[in-house]
Amino acid sequence: MNELKVLGTEKIGKFEFTGIKGGFGENKKAMLVKDIATIHDRPVKAINQAINIALHPHDLRWSYVLRAWQGFS
Repeated sequence: MNELKVLGTEKIGKFEFTGIKGGFGENKKAMLVKDIATIHDRPVKAINQAINIALHPHDLRWSYVLRAWQGFS
């Protein structure tokens, strides 16, 4: 992971957010989860869950299997 640098406030359309550079590679930009949640009018928890599913789909599928199996015992 590269060093993060806060760029300050940036604007896309009507949304202002904290601009971040780095973390995912040279000259790559990122956004805070709270800003993504604001743009999509969703709670931060929902965005974090979506990110976790995207990053770890195998782990989450296994946890669903375990929960279902526990329901049968």
